[in-house]
Amino acid sequence: MTLNFLLVEDDPSHVELARRAFAQSNVTLTLASSLSEARQHIAAQTFDLIICDLFLPDGQGDALLSATTGPLSLPVVLMTSHGNERIAVAALKAGALDYLVKTPAALLDLPRIAERALRERRLLIERHQAEQALQQSERLFRAMIERSSDAISIVDRHGRIHYASPSTRNLVGYPIEGFLAQPIDGFALIHPEDLERVRHVFGELIQHAGAS
Repeated sequence: MTLNFLLVEDDPSHVELARRAFAQSNVTLTLASSLSEARQHIAAQTFDLIICDLFLPDGQGDALLSATTGPLSLPVVLMTSHGNERIAVAALKAGALDYLVKTPAALLDLPRIAERALRERRLLIERHQAEQALQQSERLFRAMIERSSDAISIVDRHGRIHYASPSTRNLVGYPIEGFLAQPIDGFALIHPEDLERVRHVFGELIQHAGAS
């Protein structure tokens, strides 16, 4: 599979080193020498990775990190000619996949750096997809519970009620807000003769939490 990379660099010698590094790889390298040119390329096509100089004639390369409407930043590796730990940390916090100081050795090592960045990108995408799936599952679960005719409650290990389904009020005739955060074994609607049984059942559930 051919990968599509965008190299944003205004120094011809650095461009040549990068081209030489990717010469034997399965990478199609598109070149841009300014931030505005990079944005034109990004608007016209999708790139697997953007390798961008931090300091360009018309702005800073980290501006590309916010140039997206999606949930994830563009896949950007930032480069600079001068090592600066503060800038590196800021770039990574802003969403850059990696940060490197431009030396001949580092530029010739770009294929390995790109591979590492793409691996990190895949992990970010997988994490985002998992979070989306979890949110969707939670929405469906909540919708099922709220439409159920059964009284369904969520109780913590200390016995406090944190959620009660809307049907609870219809079944027990008591406002839901009246017993949220109340301990279930002290709840006034439990008949005194049932309190000991409730405590026993709840204790068993806590003791065997997670069992199928």
